[in-house]
Amino acid sequence: SGINAEYVALLDLVKYMGWNSVALISSMDSYGINGLSTFQKYSNERKIKIVANEMIPLSNDIENIDVSNQLLNLKRSEARIFIMNVHSGYAKAVLRTAYAVGLVGPDYGWIVTDGTIKDAANLMNSTTNQFDQFTQGMIGFMSSVCCSSKRKEFLENWHTDTDGVSSNGSWAISKWGTETKSLQLQSRASLTYDSVWVIAHALDQVIYRENLKIVPPEVDYWSDPVRNYPNGTVIKNFMLQLQKFEGLTGQIQFDNKGGPVKKVYDLVNFRRKDVVKVGDWSPHSGLLMEENKTIVWNGQSEEIPTSAVRSLKGTRLRLGITQEKPFIMIDTNCTALDPSNKDCYSGLCIELVELLADLLEFDYDYVLSEDTKFGSPEANGTWNGLIKMLLEGKIDVGAVNFAMNKAREGAIDFTMPFINTGLVMTTKIKESKSDPFFWTKP
Repeated sequence: SGINAEYVALLDLVKYMGWNSVALISSMDSYGINGLSTFQKYSNERKIKIVANEMIPLSNDIENIDVSNQLLNLKRSEARIFIMNVHSGYAKAVLRTAYAVGLVGPDYGWIVTDGTIKDAANLMNSTTNQFDQFTQGMIGFMSSVCCSSKRKEFLENWHTDTDGVSSNGSWAISKWGTETKSLQLQSRASLTYDSVWVIAHALDQVIYRENLKIVPPEVDYWSDPVRNYPNGTVIKNFMLQLQKFEGLTGQIQFDNKGGPVKKVYDLVNFRRKDVVKVGDWSPHSGLLMEENKTIVWNGQSEEIPTSAVRSLKGTRLRLGITQEKPFIMIDTNCTALDPSNKDCYSGLCIELVELLADLLEFDYDYVLSEDTKFGSPEANGTWNGLIKMLLEGKIDVGAVNFAMNKAREGAIDFTMPFINTGLVMTTKIKESKSDPFFWTKP
């Protein structure tokens, strides 16, 4: 479907950028929740970790909505890459608060969905006539409206039917890099125009070609929506059968689930005063970046932000350990006097901890395994050892040479392996004498 295509495009973008983990921000409505579930499904298949997930509640006062708790939770997650899937209007409040708590800058990447991009005109600062600092650098996908032969015909007809009114208005701009308002109105207007014609074609087929009786729904369109319309299924089925219909957004055709078959998305980048196309995506070709365009991230940086944590300054971690020579060796005489003395511990894993602590600027304490075990499943389904302590929140990291297996991977997360050991079998070599006349024997 259409929503699936957009999120497959987003995951292709995540992979292209080399990101292994992301945080999600979704509005608490059907738009946000459906997008969230779709992204979670596909991210699991592609081994992309979701480190945090925050929901933005609906509000009648969007401009003054308080999302500080959600953004502080995201900050504590140490996420660097954020995918925001919120309904039109909520993006500004989220981004403003993110900027206030320090989650906007060259070290962070913000990716948005079409709900935010279509609302780009409202993100423009009316005083400076440019995007605010917290909006600049965002990237995201929007439906492509660039390549239809019907556009020129439509604009000419509009010019004729309006008795000479120019078709160079903001909704009709057909090239990128001119004016943000133009870009957004063009996409929205084109999609709306095509939607009307798709329904019109279906009704024409049902009423005039098939001579089927259609009863209009008894509803006040300005109040409650239609909850149950018996003829709706008939109309929908004819819409799904639509073939070779070209609209302003290109060739229109649906799959059996109602999703567009030939969907193309433009990857766009929010600059200071405009939204610029930097690539495109389709189900057949995947993500293609434009050779002469560079993504400009927040702070006018052209360096791709990383999803990896660069600093844990101010963080104190509880590192679970147990003796396993030569990886971890514990001087019990030393720990008997002062177990917090880091000189009591040595080995390869200890040296790795010291190196990482210097690089990431964190402090730490060693916590011994309560039963000296690494961790294995019990008969009742619980775990013992360091894995049990991890699951119970008694330690933050198991700083030992864990062997990775399927059971453990289902319970805890692992880093990339820092050592590989190959298991081999040895057998005695059987001696044999060569026989130069072996070929004469049957």
